[in-house]
Amino acid sequence: MVSQPSPTTIVACSVVSLVFAAVTLVLRLVARVHFVKIFGAEDAFIALALVLSTCHVTGVIYQVRFGLGTHVEEHTSHDIELFLKALFLSIITYVTGHTLAKISILCLYIRAFGVTKMRKVYYGMLIAIGANGFWLIFSGIFSCVPVQGFWDTTVSATCLPRKPMWFSNAAINILSDFALFLSPMVVLRPMTLPRRHKIGLYFVFGLGLFVCVISIIRFYYLYYGAESVDVTWIIAGVSMWSAVELNVAIVCACLLVMKPLFLRLFPGLFIGSPISLEDGGSHIIPLTVPDTSSGTGTQRTL
Repeated sequence: MVSQPSPTTIVACSVVSLVFAAVTLVLRLVARVHFVKIFGAEDAFIALALVLSTCHVTGVIYQVRFGLGTHVEEHTSHDIELFLKALFLSIITYVTGHTLAKISILCLYIRAFGVTKMRKVYYGMLIAIGANGFWLIFSGIFSCVPVQGFWDTTVSATCLPRKPMWFSNAAINILSDFALFLSPMVVLRPMTLPRRHKIGLYFVFGLGLFVCVISIIRFYYLYYGAESVDVTWIIAGVSMWSAVELNVAIVCACLLVMKPLFLRLFPGLFIGSPISLEDGGSHIIPLTVPDTSSGTGTQRTL
C-alpha cells in the first residue's frame, strides 16, 4: 500500500503553498494595476481562484481535524461525518478553483496571441474547459442524491460510482493541463524573437509543467484510494496534492504577467527588450506577438 503523508505534513504543505499563491497574486496585482493600469477578466478569475483555494485549504485543515491522515477506526461516527462534510467542501472548491485558474490563463492567451488560428483554438479550449468545469462542479455537488448522503450514512442515497468518476475527471484534468502549458510553446517556436527573450518565454511557460507533474502525482494517490473504505487514511495524499496543485497553478498563472514588476525591481534583466514599461509594456516575460488577424502588421502585448 502507498505511504500517506502525516496530518502535520498535509497542513504544512497546504498552508505554505497557499501563502506562496497569495503573495504571488498580490505581486501580480501590483504589476497589473499599479504599473500597467489594467485589471482584466483574467485577473478577476485568478483572484476568485485564490478565494476558492483558501476555502479548499480550510476544508483540508478541517479534514485533518476530524481524521485525515489517520485510520477510520480511530474515530467516532460523528467525527467521520464532520470529516466527510469537510471533504465535500474541499472537492467543490478544488474543482471550481482549478477551473477558474485555467480560464484565467486562457483569457490571457486570447488577449496575447493575435494569430487568428490560435485565438480560435484558445476559444475552443475555453469552451471545453468551461463545460468540463461545469460538469465537475455539478457531479461533485450531486455525487449523491440526496446530497447529504455524501456524509450521512443513515440517509438512503444513490451515489455515482467513485472510481470511474474520479479517474475520468483526473485524466481529463491532466490532459487539459498539458494542452494549456505546451500550446504556447508551439506558437512561439516559429516566431522571430531575440534568443534570450524566447528562452525566457519557454522557461515561464515551462513552469506550468510543474502543475502537470503534481496532477500526475495526485492521480497516483487517487489510483490507490479509489476502492478503499479507510477513507480518512487513503485520501490523505490526494487531499494534500490537490491543495498544492491548485496553489501552484495560481502561482504559474501570476508569473506569466509580472514583467512590469520585474522591470522595476531588476531593470538590467531586460536590457535590449523592444518593449518599455512607459509605453504600456508587455505584461508577460517578455512577449510581443505579431497580430496577423488585422493584416496591418501591428502587435499585441499582454
